Order: sequence, then structure tokens, then C-alpha cells
Amino acid sequence: MQVKASLSIGVLARQCGIRTSALRFWETEGLIMPVGRTPAGYRLYDAECAARVRFILRAQALGLSLDEVRALLAAADGEGGSTVRDHLRHLVAHKLAQTRHQIGELEGFAAQLERVWLRLDEDDGACACRHLGDCDCLTPSTRSGGRHQLASMLESVSTSDCCCASECSGA
Repeated sequence: MQVKASLSIGVLARQCGIRTSALRFWETEGLIMPVGRTPAGYRLYDAECAARVRFILRAQALGLSLDEVRALLAAADGEGGSTVRDHLRHLVAHKLAQTRHQIGELEGFAAQLERVWLRLDEDDGACACRHLGDCDCLTPSTRSGGRHQLASMLESVSTSDCCCASECSGA
């Protein structure tokens, strides 16, 4: 995207697909700076600032925080003595490690939910503790039909516009 020098805040925001309030916020945070102002006091930006905005948007899409983006921009501006690529490689490694950890936690939670669902598939009268199925009164169903039924229900729930705050057609 080619950007003209001396863009208004509105034009820059439209070209980058963001709100003007985001640009103003990033200015207060020191991430971007207008190159000047019109006689009426409106902010003006140039192509370099537009490139910086696109860099911030890409960094945020990678899940980087504003502090991490700020560190990358500082490296890009030559502060700190290392390259942007080195900083980015380090930050991406951290984000990847965090993501893998979160995946492990989510897989454990999914397994727990499956055990609860299978316990709920058991006879209603077999459990009197009222722990919503996550108790030791019932052992998880080992019936293959239960797992097949769960797989079928998961498919119908994930392919519909189910919102469990209201009645679910799968229930």
C-alpha cells in the first residue's frame, strides 16, 4: 500500500484499517508521532509513520503486547544496540513457548470435559453427590456408544450456531 506524505489521521486510519482513536492512543504511548500539523492543528503523518503503523498491527497480530511492540520499535530506531530481528526472534520464541503451554492446558481441560460428559452419560440415579458429573461416584463410561455419541454431539455443536445461553437444538 503506497501512502502519500502528509496524510491526515482519518486517511491514515482508513488506509491501515484501524480507528483514529488507536492512532491517538499509540501517539500518547510514544509508538508513533505525527510529522506535523495543519494550520488548523490536525495531525499529519507520512509514509514512514504508515509503515510503522503496519508494523505495530503485524506485531499485535502475533500476540505481542504494547510493551513488546515498544521494545521492537526501540530496536528498529537503533536503541539498545541489537537488531529488530534479534528482538523479534526472542519475542516469537517466548510467544511460541507460551502458546504450547496453553495448548497443553487446553488439552488437559478438554480431557477433563470429556470425562465429565461420559460420567453424565451414566445412569442418573447412580450419583447422589450432585457434583455436576465431575465426581468419583461414577466412573467414566467405557461404552464405545458413549464416545460415539459424544463425537456426534461435538460435530453438531461445532457446525451449528449453538449458543448454550439459550436452548440448544442438540440437547
